[in-house]
Order: sequence, then C-alpha cells, then structure tokens
Amino acid sequence: MVPLENKCQDDCSYLCYTVTDMLSLDFIRLHPDVVREGLRRRGDAQDIDEILRLIEQRRGLVTRCDGLYAELKPLREQVRVAPEARREAINKQIKAKSHDIRQLEVQCDDVDIHLQPLMLALPNIPHASVPSGESEDDDCELSRWGTPLSFHFVPQKHWDLSERLHLTDFEAGAKLSGSRFVVLKGHGARLERALITFMLDLHTREHSYTEIMPPYLVKRSMMLGAGQLPKFEDQVYVCTEDELYLNPTAEVPLVGLDSGACRESLASVGIALPCCDALCQKPTIFCRQNS
Repeated sequence: MVPLENKCQDDCSYLCYTVTDMLSLDFIRLHPDVVREGLRRRGDAQDIDEILRLIEQRRGLVTRCDGLYAELKPLREQVRVAPEARREAINKQIKAKSHDIRQLEVQCDDVDIHLQPLMLALPNIPHASVPSGESEDDDCELSRWGTPLSFHFVPQKHWDLSERLHLTDFEAGAKLSGSRFVVLKGHGARLERALITFMLDLHTREHSYTEIMPPYLVKRSMMLGAGQLPKFEDQVYVCTEDELYLNPTAEVPLVGLDSGACRESLASVGIALPCCDALCQKPTIFCRQNS
C-alpha cells in the first residue's frame, strides 16, 4: 500500500475515497519515528507506543492464522482421496486446526476493537513543506491577491451596521436558539439567498460542476470517513435511535458518495449546500468522479 501522505505529494491521478484510517498500519510500523515527528510538529501529545504494540500483536496473530490455513488446505485435499480408515484421523486434524483458526480470529478481532479508536484518533502527518510553529505568529504568507481597501472614515463593525440596517436580529436569534445565533430578515435574508444562488450558479454554469442536494442525515460511517468522528463526537447532533447524524457540512455526504471506491481521474466536480446545519450555511465545493 502506498501511504496517502506520499501518494498525494506527487501524484493526484489516482484517488481513493474510503472510510478508513488516515495512516496505514504498515506505514506506522515501518516509520514510527516519522509519525512521532509529525505528531510533534502538529503539537499533538499522542503516544503511539500502544498502537505499535497492538500492531505487532495483530501481525503475530495473522501470521499464525495464515500458517494454519496453509496447513489446513492440503488436509482437506487429503481427506477427499484418503482411504476410509485414515479419514477419521485426518478429520480430527482438520477440526483441531479449524478450532485454532477460529480462536486466533477472535483474538485478532479483539485487537482490532482496541486498535480502531486509537487509529481513528491519529491524525495525518504534515507535509515536509509545511513550516513548524506554535501560534499564528509563525504562519508564513504564501501569496496575496488585490489591495486592502483604505477607508476615509472609521468603518463600523458588521454586526452593528447590519442591525442598524435591519438586516439581522440578534435578540430574535437568542430567543429562538440561544446565544451566538442570529435571524436574517428582509434584505439580509435576501442577500444570503442571493449569495448562495450566485455561488451555485457560477460553478454549475461556468465551471461544469454538478449541483448536488444530499440528505440532511448521514450514517456514522460517513462521519468517520469525513474525519468528523471521533474528534467531534461530543459536538454533533445525532438521532440516537437511528444512529443518524445531522450534516455539519456538505463535505460529509459529498465525500461519502465515493466512499469505498477508487477513481483514476476526476471527470467532474460536485457542489452542494448544507441546508441542515445552521452553524455552517455555506456552499461546499468538492471534486468527485461521476460513475
């Protein structure tokens, strides 16, 4: 398996969208120091020693299981042609090895149960070109477009200006949903709708994007595949009875459309508006391959 962090560096012609871990088990096992350094640069205090221990334990179980399968195959071939007197003895060997295989597979599944949450919590490692830093003061400006506007007056804060123009109503937002929510009204609501329409029309008409209206709710596997879980487990809205999650952003269902599939190229792109989560009302552009 080619590690994702190396594959994307030089080659974007082969893309896979799968609900899986960010780093492969083999990459972590073969390059533990690279992973540790990547975590250090991210300011992540995670310790991968337990992951490495479980990986080695899993490899040992899989190796033993594969060995038993290799021994089992010729026994099954022998029992078909063996004389009647020998079949009972061979069948006992087959039964014993099958039992041992089942025991090893149960142990392997148990290791996977302990390994999965550790792997899902392990982030990708930063690219070598990404500068290290501890705060925004260490950020590097890569490019700049246009010239910042200079005002001949003291500009007002947008929340003050919008209320004075009757575009927003913060008191109504707090009444309906609590603090930090706002109600758009009149020209404010119309402006929001116009901006959404402009963005969707621009990319669908001029850039050959496909407009997509995804479901409001998605499965847990889709949230995992898009990286929303387990990191934001305590911040998402969920229907516990059906285990369906409210889309936090349109990236989740758009990524999910190609989950479990591999594409050799990008023939088209998709754009969608997350119309379910009031905390993230903006169009999301995401490249996807049409089938």
